[in-house]
Amino acid sequence: MFDDEIMIGQQLIELFLLIPTSVLIFSDLRYRSVSLFWLGLFGLSGLFSAILSFPLNGIIYNSLLNIILLCWMVGGVWLYLKLRYRGQRNDFNQHCGSGDLIFMLLLTPQVTLFEYFILLFGGCLLGLAYWCIMRITARRVVTIPLVSAIGSIFTIQLFYRFYTNFS
Repeated sequence: MFDDEIMIGQQLIELFLLIPTSVLIFSDLRYRSVSLFWLGLFGLSGLFSAILSFPLNGIIYNSLLNIILLCWMVGGVWLYLKLRYRGQRNDFNQHCGSGDLIFMLLLTPQVTLFEYFILLFGGCLLGLAYWCIMRITARRVVTIPLVSAIGSIFTIQLFYRFYTNFS
């Protein structure tokens, strides 16, 4: 009985996660900025979801592995930009916003390493697809809404988790 209540509570929190995620997706797409309030709400609800899903050592383990992956990927982007714009002043913040990094960091306790890799990889592919479509149809260079792209993949993952828990 108690396990069923925890599972229902976890599913409700995961459904609640859709609210801040949706607001962040819309805000990033529309304004290319995200609110710290909604990032905080997303982080808190994600932490509660993680607490109900994993033991404490699992949360720490997932967070550390995911942070290592995130640092490796961000380091790769930073290195690429350094080599690409050699001799020119290059501001990393022009290419990756702090909201993007905070959002990716807040995802770390909620998912396993494999799921996190899928989120980042799928989000980057979705962001590049958006960029290509906008480049072809609007004939202008746009920035990639990374929070929207990764948030969309995360939303799909939440629906998948919710559906498979009820099956």
